[in-house]
Amino acid sequence: MKMNTDEVTRGRNAMARQTARGMLPILFAILLMLVILPSTVQAAPKLKLNKTKATVYVGKTVTLKASGASGTVTWTSKNKKIATVKKVTGKSAKVTAKKAGKTTITAKIGKKSVKCSITAKNPYLNVKKKTLAVKQAFQLKLTGAKIRSCKSDRPAVAKVSKSGKVTAKKAGKAVVSVTASNRKVYKCTFTVKGKNSQANSGSSQTDHDNSQTDTGGPQAKDLSGLGVAVYLPRENYSYTGKALEPNVRVYSDELYLVKGIDYTVSYSNNINVGKAQAIVIGIGDYKGKIIKEFEIQKVYQNITAEPEGETVYVGKTGKINFSGAYGYLEFRVSDEEVAKVGNDGTITGLSTGITGIYMTASGDKNHYAQVDYYVGRVSVMHEEASAYGFNVDVWGPKDLYKVSRINSREEDGSNTYQSYFMCNADEKWLDGISFEVKDVTPKAYAKVFEDLGIAYGKPEITVEPADDFVKLSQRYGFGIHEPYTENGPGNVSEIPSSGKDITIKAGAGVRVVKLVAKKGDTVLDSVYLGSSGMGANQEYSPFDMELYKKVRQKVEAQIWTDGMSNLEKLGALAGYINGTTHYPGDDVTSKDHNPTFWENWAVDDKGLLYNMCNDVILNRIMDLQGGIVTCQAAGILQTAATEDLGLPYLYDGDTGQVAPGEGVWRVMGSYSSNPGNPWHESLAYKSADEEKVLLDAQGLTYSASSGKAPCEAHGCRERIISLK
Repeated sequence: MKMNTDEVTRGRNAMARQTARGMLPILFAILLMLVILPSTVQAAPKLKLNKTKATVYVGKTVTLKASGASGTVTWTSKNKKIATVKKVTGKSAKVTAKKAGKTTITAKIGKKSVKCSITAKNPYLNVKKKTLAVKQAFQLKLTGAKIRSCKSDRPAVAKVSKSGKVTAKKAGKAVVSVTASNRKVYKCTFTVKGKNSQANSGSSQTDHDNSQTDTGGPQAKDLSGLGVAVYLPRENYSYTGKALEPNVRVYSDELYLVKGIDYTVSYSNNINVGKAQAIVIGIGDYKGKIIKEFEIQKVYQNITAEPEGETVYVGKTGKINFSGAYGYLEFRVSDEEVAKVGNDGTITGLSTGITGIYMTASGDKNHYAQVDYYVGRVSVMHEEASAYGFNVDVWGPKDLYKVSRINSREEDGSNTYQSYFMCNADEKWLDGISFEVKDVTPKAYAKVFEDLGIAYGKPEITVEPADDFVKLSQRYGFGIHEPYTENGPGNVSEIPSSGKDITIKAGAGVRVVKLVAKKGDTVLDSVYLGSSGMGANQEYSPFDMELYKKVRQKVEAQIWTDGMSNLEKLGALAGYINGTTHYPGDDVTSKDHNPTFWENWAVDDKGLLYNMCNDVILNRIMDLQGGIVTCQAAGILQTAATEDLGLPYLYDGDTGQVAPGEGVWRVMGSYSSNPGNPWHESLAYKSADEEKVLLDAQGLTYSASSGKAPCEAHGCRERIISLK
């Protein structure tokens, strides 16, 4: 039958709709998988263990395996005394039970971790005591370990096989010992009764507290006639303060008695030192009594003692905490001037210092005497300081101010000054002290650095505890340098209890600073810190050596002219020094007779920096700017000759010979221009023609009576060559 076109078309459309309806669920499932799939793929694998808990018998092992995450596994045991864990290979580890108890094993990869609870148990026999009838058999079973061997102490009563099978032979008692694979011994007591007696079902109790304890029936055997003896682990025991009850064994070569079945044990006089007794009384099949003596001996005292605090104030008290001491107590100190200690442990501070404390306890009937037990040491100090001050390294009986010469020079030309402020109080008092620093470099020196364009560098101060220096002072008895008075230096008898370490950083031109300690507005002490011209390495500063060369050559450039001979140049330099510098100690350097000079060269109107610090290189620099110098200025001429003119130094100190040709050398005393003065120095110059000339350079000397002591009168300032 033919179908028209419309019918065919309608049929195809119906099939298409049906197909579409069938595909919709499939398409929906595919879309859902596409949405879910990425998060599923990206999820991090979870760390797992093959076990989350396990029971392991002591001496046995269990293997743990980690899975589910990549990386190296770290294994740890919460309590290694219960069970240990050791990595085997890959992600496996072996856990070994050590003693009964519970612990946790943790496996960790990165930040992920998982745990397994471990219960460790001791191996045990299926029974601890058992009653059998004659010819009856019983199988001993050991849980948690393998049976290694078995032994009966009375095979005639109960016989045991290697596997633990016990066979009752005749009436009586026997103890079967089972040695396990861990070499520990487990015991079971067998009571064998007559042929018609009914056997009990056994018990797993671990003691015999509920056993019958009658003293024996009419058939009981007397212990004294069996040849058995009482044995203890040892004969002597140390006193513990508690009742001592050593384990007792009662046996002979043929007989082994069981506690709780064959006998009981009691003790007497078993606490204090002396003779103690273990009293064995027969029960069950036995009767009678055996006494075994043992000795309780004296022990050394286990003393614990220490001062309650490290510090005690003068006139105040502290306390010693102690325990474990017996008998009469007595304390002593290593320095009786610093502190004393009563028999009750009370410390009384007497004067500043440190003292050790020792304790003696006479002991009692149970303890030996303890002599000179070291308790510790205490520092005794004032609550409010009665002695304080800056440490100094330069002072004399007539000085009215403190000075310290510091190896301050750094490689870059800057300065680091350091000082200690000590006191006989503690840190609490020191915390109320403030420290101030001021640049007091004299004007003449400051001008030289300014003219040379050297950066100023304002002083900066840092204060820290001086614990190490305090300990050093206490150890070697270095006293506090108390403030100076109008009579001179203060006392240095008090030992410091605490202190401050003051460090000052300053620029190259800051050659002396004033350090002041104040409590509120009150000045407690002050010190002048001047540079020695050296660094911490005890060598003169290369920076200053270059500066000296620079200043010297600037002056030479102004006084030396073309056509001058070497002798003329050295003579010109000597003349410049002779006309501009000042002789130390002369009226030309005194405050009263030359106030202009004093104003420019003195430190804080106290004294000349030349006298305070004696910085050799700085002095040579200032000698070329109107400074203070003796005949040692011949050294400046020598340096100019050898370094700036290139002349050789002719004198050989080893041979005492002067080399031929032009050159220079230093001479003193009878070889100088002033042979009557053994200390006078000159520079000897010798020409190529072997003609010798002595050159002298030193400061001006004018008395006040001459009227030329002031700089304005002798005209030194007009002759000084500017360094700008």
